[in-house]
Amino acid sequence: MPSNSKAGSANKSLDGAKALQELRNRSGTGLLFLCDENISWQVASAFQELKLPVYSFRDFELRAVPDPVWIPMVGQQRIRIFTSDKRIKRDRQERPLYEKFRVGLFTVPQVKPVHLAQILLWRWGEIKEAAAGEGPFHYQFTRSAQMIRRAWSVECPTLCGKFAYMRVINQSKKIYEGRCSCGWRYDQNTTPAATVGLPR
Repeated sequence: MPSNSKAGSANKSLDGAKALQELRNRSGTGLLFLCDENISWQVASAFQELKLPVYSFRDFELRAVPDPVWIPMVGQQRIRIFTSDKRIKRDRQERPLYEKFRVGLFTVPQVKPVHLAQILLWRWGEIKEAAAGEGPFHYQFTRSAQMIRRAWSVECPTLCGKFAYMRVINQSKKIYEGRCSCGWRYDQNTTPAATVGLPR
């Protein structure tokens, strides 16, 4: 028999999955964003007052749901994530899930909710443009409201019909990594920069 805590977590996972599915059904193919448990619910509330599609983990009882459970849930519903957890893309167990379920991720600075809301609203046009792209991708916001691309998806240069995943290893030295499930790997000596979304 499962413990009460495990049973409770499983129930919350099921309830959260149903709620996210209902939200997607109501929203059609439109953009949806979710602030994870590391971000105050007040940020999402500010956006909702402006009729913008940003929600909080609290809205869907996801706060007690483990990362390996909710990551596939939001990926399957094409919901983009705001988080202030900078470790989230370095976790060896979780990173493959972001890639597998094509999650779009925006990491934000740990600042007061009102300041964070201001940053995101200021960059809202750019956020929407980035979020409309194919996942997985990763953008990072600085305290000064800069929006930096850390990882993105492009059509595989081999024309295999799949999406290749590119990420920044060292921005200043212009070192990048890229791969596709077909076996392709990025090589700066043989791959034209423009074909993988890199500046010339």
